[in-house]
Amino acid sequence: MIIATKPIQQWQTWQQATWEDYEALRDDENGDRYKLFFENNHLWVEMGAEGINHSKFSNLFSMIFAFLAMKFPDLKLSTFGGCQMEKRGVRAVAPDIVVYVGENIPTWTSGQSRFIDLDRWQSPDLVGENVRHKN
Repeated sequence: MIIATKPIQQWQTWQQATWEDYEALRDDENGDRYKLFFENNHLWVEMGAEGINHSKFSNLFSMIFAFLAMKFPDLKLSTFGGCQMEKRGVRAVAPDIVVYVGENIPTWTSGQSRFIDLDRWQSPDLVGENVRHKN
């Protein structure tokens, strides 16, 4: 069991965890900036703000979709950058960009989770993650 405390840099690998461990870290209001991923009873904690290269390419995703929206104004695109998505008890991810096409897009209302609930909303039409590679 992973105790829900402030994660440290050595967590940059998948760790055995429960959904409750994930929720405790997700809901920690005093936590540092990190992205959480949960899959098959394993947790990944990605620490800190992104670096220059990652930020540059993440913004490129948004620019591409902005140009696409201008070129095809009838195409309804909604993007969410870095938003946590969850399928309760099964999977949680925080990709760099999530794209929904059409009318059925997630919205937030007071009293609900601030994350995209995949038990309530459809899966996105496109998910993008800028993967880091060593040179």
